[in-house]
Amino acid sequence: MPLTFPTTKEITHIVRNRVYDPSQYIGSSFCPVTPEYVAEIEYDVLAPSSGMTKPHNLNANPTVIDVPNMGTKRFGTGYWKETSTIKEDELLKARAAGSYNQRAGRDLVMLRSVHMDTRLETRIEWLRWQVPVIGASPLMITM
Repeated sequence: MPLTFPTTKEITHIVRNRVYDPSQYIGSSFCPVTPEYVAEIEYDVLAPSSGMTKPHNLNANPTVIDVPNMGTKRFGTGYWKETSTIKEDELLKARAAGSYNQRAGRDLVMLRSVHMDTRLETRIEWLRWQVPVIGASPLMITM
C-alpha cells in the first residue's frame, strides 16, 4: 500500500485547534497573543516613581523634584521559524506500537508538527516573561 501523508491544511487544522493546558503557559493571563500584521512595533515606557518625600522646614520653599517621564521604544517585528526532517527510513519503519500499518507514517508527520508547535508556544511564553523579568522588549533580545 502506498504511504499517504497529511496535507498542509490538515496539519494546520490539528496544530491550531490544540487546546493548551493553561497551567503550562501562565503568561497568557497577563499577556495574551493578539495577531497584528505590522512591520514595526512601538510602545510607551513609563518611568517608575522612586525615592520618597524629604522632610520640610516650615516656611521654606518645597524641594523641586524630577517627575518620572515617558519614553517611546520602536523596533522591527521578530520572526521565529523551525522545521524538522523526517528521514526516509523513519517513514518506512514507522509503525504503531505492536503493529505495522499505513497510518504510522502519517501519524509521525502529525506528531512532529505538534512537537514543533509546542516549541513555538514555549517560545511565546518565554517572550511574554521577558518584559516583567528583565524589563526589555522581548523582540529586542538577541539569542
